[in-house]
Parts: sequence; C-alpha cells; structure tokens
Amino acid sequence: MQENDEKAKSLKKTKEELASADEEVVELMKLNEQLQDEFTSLTQENRCLKEGLTSERKESKYRQMQKENSELEATLKKQATQIGRLETELIITKQHLAETLNIMQELEQSEVFECEMSFSRNTSVKDNIT
Repeated sequence: MQENDEKAKSLKKTKEELASADEEVVELMKLNEQLQDEFTSLTQENRCLKEGLTSERKESKYRQMQKENSELEATLKKQATQIGRLETELIITKQHLAETLNIMQELEQSEVFECEMSFSRNTSVKDNIT
C-alpha cells in the first residue's frame, strides 16, 4: 500500500509537473506568437524605411539633376548672348567690308577714268602733233 501511495504521490507530482509544463508551453507559444507579430511588424517597417530611403535618394538625385540643369541653362544663356554679340559684330564687319569694297571700286573706277582721260588727252595731243 505504501508503494501505491508513493506511486500515487509520484504520479500526482508528475501530473502537476506536466500541467506546469503545459502552462509554460502555452506561455511560450503566446510569446512566440507575439515575437512573430513583432518580427512581421519590424519587417514591414524595415520595408517602408527602405522605400523611404529609395524615395529620398530619388528626390536627392532629382534635386541634383535640377541644379545641374539650371547650371547648364545659365551656361547656354551666356553662350547665346555671346553668339548674339558675335553675330552683331559679324554683321558690322560685313557692312564695313562692303563699304570698303565700294570705296575701292570707286577709287579704281576713278583711277581708270583718269587714266583713260589722260590717255585720250595724250592721244589727241599726239594726233595734233602729227
């Protein structure tokens, strides 16, 4: 009988330990579920942060490209102004060259005319002499 009592006590103790172990398992399962939820939440947050970083990088790159574009536009405006000045100078130079050419042609014609006149005078003087 004593043996049965000891077995009963041992069995009762084992049942209590099993019940306690079951409670621990249930608590661990709840804790595991909480950890999985937290992990999922952190994973989603991490994904959002990565997307945010990507978006931030895109914005930064966009701002950099806008800055470069503005600098290029300023350079183009300066070059357009220079080209305008050069075109004006070219037009003025062409006008001066045309005027110079006209003057040279007039001089040439007047010299030819004077030569012709001198020649014809000389010829008429020669004719008169002979």
